[in-house]
Amino acid sequence: MLKKIFLAGLLALSLTSPALAQDAAHHVRITLIPEKPAIAANETVTLAIRQELDEGWHTYWLNPGDSGEPMRLHWTLPPGFTAGAVEWPAPSKIVTGPLASYGYHGTAVMLVPVTAPADLADGPVTLGLKITALVCADICIPETSTHTVTFNDPSTIADPALVAAARAAIPPPVDGEHVFGEKNGEFIFKTTAPTPDGAVLIPYEWGLIDNTADTRTHTDGTLRHKRGDRPLRALAESRFLLAGADGAAAVLTARPDPALMTAAPVTSAADPSANPSNAPDISFALALAFAFLGGLILNLMPCVFPVLFMKALSLCQIAHEKEREVRLQALLYTAGILASFAAVAGVLMALRAAGAEIGWGFQLQNPAVIAVLAYLFFVIALNLSGLFEISGRFAGVGQGTLEGLLQKGGKHGHAFFMGVLATIVATPCTAPFMGVAMGYALVQPPAMGMMIFLALGMGLAAPYVALSYIPPLRRALPKPGAWMDHFRRILAVPMLLTVLWLAWVYGHQTGSYALWGGLALIVVAALLWRRRALALVSVLLVAAALGLGLYGGHGIAPVANTHADAYSEERLVELLAGTRPVFVNMTADWCITCKVNEKAALGTDATRKLFADNNVAYLEGDWTRQDPAITKFLEGYGRNGVPLYVFYAAPDAGGMRPEPVVLPQILTPKLIAETIKGEN
Repeated sequence: MLKKIFLAGLLALSLTSPALAQDAAHHVRITLIPEKPAIAANETVTLAIRQELDEGWHTYWLNPGDSGEPMRLHWTLPPGFTAGAVEWPAPSKIVTGPLASYGYHGTAVMLVPVTAPADLADGPVTLGLKITALVCADICIPETSTHTVTFNDPSTIADPALVAAARAAIPPPVDGEHVFGEKNGEFIFKTTAPTPDGAVLIPYEWGLIDNTADTRTHTDGTLRHKRGDRPLRALAESRFLLAGADGAAAVLTARPDPALMTAAPVTSAADPSANPSNAPDISFALALAFAFLGGLILNLMPCVFPVLFMKALSLCQIAHEKEREVRLQALLYTAGILASFAAVAGVLMALRAAGAEIGWGFQLQNPAVIAVLAYLFFVIALNLSGLFEISGRFAGVGQGTLEGLLQKGGKHGHAFFMGVLATIVATPCTAPFMGVAMGYALVQPPAMGMMIFLALGMGLAAPYVALSYIPPLRRALPKPGAWMDHFRRILAVPMLLTVLWLAWVYGHQTGSYALWGGLALIVVAALLWRRRALALVSVLLVAAALGLGLYGGHGIAPVANTHADAYSEERLVELLAGTRPVFVNMTADWCITCKVNEKAALGTDATRKLFADNNVAYLEGDWTRQDPAITKFLEGYGRNGVPLYVFYAAPDAGGMRPEPVVLPQILTPKLIAETIKGEN
């Protein structure tokens, strides 16, 4: 949906640039002209919408192609009147860099039939019309104009010759047998109608062909064109414009032919290379809202809990200080989050622009990053336990815990650092709404993409900011006391669990024992602690780590998923060419959300039995390490991170599969069962 993305950017530009919006009227002039001045009861009269464009400017056809937006009509009709669909003349192909669109230069006339009611009263009757058109050259400007036409009024000027000429320019329908399909990445169109020399095939619907490619004709009436990114099997029928080199054009209504699709994937997402820049079909404003909601929900994900509790403790300590101090720390915490998200987004977008096949969480595919995080969390865990104090130039406001970090700024430096830390620990998690927002962000211009990432950061920071800026919420927090010291020590346990998990991911990525030696430090720490419970937990963690390492033979070998096959493009295409339902799970070891879903929903005995009873083929794609094939599959569904769950139902009696179903990022056994049984 590049056209949707493109329009969103244009609308944002128009809202922020009043001068451009006011200048739009200078580039297109639209008039509404009736075929005849009078209309009778039950009569249909055609109206002409005539547009005159300045040189170098263009508007768009019903299917704009890779970018743009068609003209929109908003009628104000008297009671009983109806307006029909717009009849469009054949467009021109407009190539702009790597994109190809369909539209009009100079003068173009569209026709709209209007029908009067059976009980039409005598006398003049006025119809109102508001037209929104996107007018483009080097820039694009959305323009709105209003028009009226009054029937049965002697002063009304009609132009039957204009309407007649416009009607002659509307491509006529052509009878015959017309079918379409796809094979080997090509769109196949077969017709019994004559195909003119230099024929160009243009669908009335978006996404069926690659608009930048050329149509190739064959003597048997077959036309071939490079495929687009929209699934074909969901279309019952579709209209196509067949234009010749002489400018003549005709409309062919075709249906999908199962015989032409049996050897092709159900959707281009099964062939990710066919859809390198797909994006969710949402607006920029909705993407911002999704990003903020995703960041808000991210606070409830298990990976962020330890940092949130640490920040809550900090807030309890300062809750009764001056209002200005509390709010300043909230702003610094937010600044740390936003700076970190901006850094991650900047690196991610730069690497993608350079051709890297990566997405959200890309840094966790690097074993060096995993190792650094493991040791960072290990140090934090020891500090939370009270094992050591950070002194000297790192000492902070009389406190010997993590509050002393980054201490040239004292507790202010701590607030900023906690925002950075919150972002770091949030990256393994994916919350609802995040996947769609991130997929949209990474195909936007850099400024728009960065705004979406920052909206995600604002959502993550929002709860703490609310507590800091709303005094009643802050006063509800418990007062500082001895409980805080005990609670801080308890927080060391989830931090150590995080270290163990990161070590497991590292071993999976590298097949190495290198990090396991570092876990032995936990034993040393446990011996120094005076809390027997924490010492016991530490010893158990190390024992579990060593056990997993030995189980792997040479590093950590993941436990095989006995009811899943490894994902590959070839295997998915093979399965979709058959008759079995297919469930695809895109996951990674560093994705906590993925692991929770696999434990609580996908890995249950009930789900395994459900898959077996319904003959569901289960594919699992492991994105723990960088895998371009998985990255392309994710992009095929407008996503740039895991988890992603896609279900392909079995073909119907006609051999056609329904649209693939993308499941939510939080799974339950009930949801999976309803999806597979077609009950949702």
